[in-house]
Order: sequence, then C-alpha cells, then structure tokens
Amino acid sequence: MATTDNPNLSHPCFGIASSRTAGRLHLPVASRANSRIRFSPVSPPGPAMTPEEGLSMLDRVIEAGTRVDIVGITGPGDPLAVPGPTLRTLRLVRDKYPDMALCLTTVGIGGAHVAEDLAAIGLSHVTVLVDAVYPEVAEKLYAWIRPSTKTVPLSQAARLLVEEQRQAVSAFVAAGLTVKINTTVYAGFNAGHVEQIATEMAALGARIMAVVPFHPAGDDEDTPAETGSELMGTVRDRVARIIPL
Repeated sequence: MATTDNPNLSHPCFGIASSRTAGRLHLPVASRANSRIRFSPVSPPGPAMTPEEGLSMLDRVIEAGTRVDIVGITGPGDPLAVPGPTLRTLRLVRDKYPDMALCLTTVGIGGAHVAEDLAAIGLSHVTVLVDAVYPEVAEKLYAWIRPSTKTVPLSQAARLLVEEQRQAVSAFVAAGLTVKINTTVYAGFNAGHVEQIATEMAALGARIMAVVPFHPAGDDEDTPAETGSELMGTVRDRVARIIPL
C-alpha cells in the first residue's frame, strides 16, 4: 500500500494536517449540472462566472494578500458537463500563475474525452465522485443523470454513468493524472458497496480515496439517516486494506 510519503499523495488536498495550512480557492465557472443525488438540495446551482471573471477573482484574492496554493473547479455545476469554460479557466490560470497547483472535481461524465487536455495543462489531480459501480445501486442514489443535453430514463443513465466513470478514471490515469475518488456513504443504499467501489477504482489506477458520511439536510422520511461513526469506522477499515485513505 502506498503511503503519504509518495510525492503524488503528499499534495495538500490529500492530508488533513497539510490542508489546514494550504490556501485553496474554488473558481465557480462550471455552468451546468449533469446529475443530482436524490438526497441533495433541489435548488439549482448558482450562477457561474466566465473564465475571465474566474481569473479576475483569483487576481483579487492574491492582490489582497491571501495565500493561494491550489485553484480548483468544483461547481456550481459539473466542470466537465460543459468542458470549454473549465479548460479555458485552467489555461488562463496556468499561463498567469505557472506554479499554481490546479485540480477539479467531477462525476466523470465526458472525462475520457478531455483527459489529455487536462494533463497538458498540468493538473495536480482529478477528484471523481463515485458513489456506485453497479448501475442498480446508482439508480437508487440519483434523482436524475443527464449524460448529454437529452434526458434519458434513469435506468439507462445509471448504466451510462458507471461506464463513463470507469472510462474517465482509466483515461485520467493513462494521461498521467493522479486520480482521487470521493465516496459518500449512504446507510441502507451503498454502505455495503463501498468496498467494491474501492476495489474497482484501485484496479483502474486511482491512487487515493476519501470516504465521507452522509449528513441529511432535512427530515424527509425517504432520506437516509445520518451515517453513524460505527458504520463509517467499519467501511473505512475495509477500504483502507485496498487503497490509501
């Protein structure tokens, strides 16, 4: 098993201690969402900035004296749902701040098509949100998944999602990018499935995984209960045998 002494895993985004001293700035340039977990708030994502506005935001933060070590794109939609603005933003930041660490977080749809572009820009890592590797599990978790501009039946979209995620992780790894997997544990939905997620993602070349508990935002009776510490401990112990946490 790899350790955090590995240079690829010593990045500030990969360690609790280092993340406390690392300055992160997320540029909200991703304009369109391509999926929604059933238990997420139903409000639409807020307005997105243009790439130029994102760069100006970074400039202002730095000029104000705030330390910024990492620039990431995580929202308000998915960075790869409409990849053009994401790629342009990353290139603008790379050109002006050549030593800046760059990253993004995505569900992975369309990732295989831009893996080489992201690698050429020099991202430090890509985080892929994987809550299921079986379509039947994904179908229970997602309210909707839109792989393109057209809405397709959820059962079909769930199959496309898990396949797109596999292809994206494989392509990111082949392009030389470090891949981190983020999985939210939903009691009664995917808690018994997380070990399989870790196994498949590690086999594809993912280097590290974050396993986080679900915290309900409301009291809807269809929403899972908050993921307890005992369940999380069991899940983490099993996953840690497969991939670094």
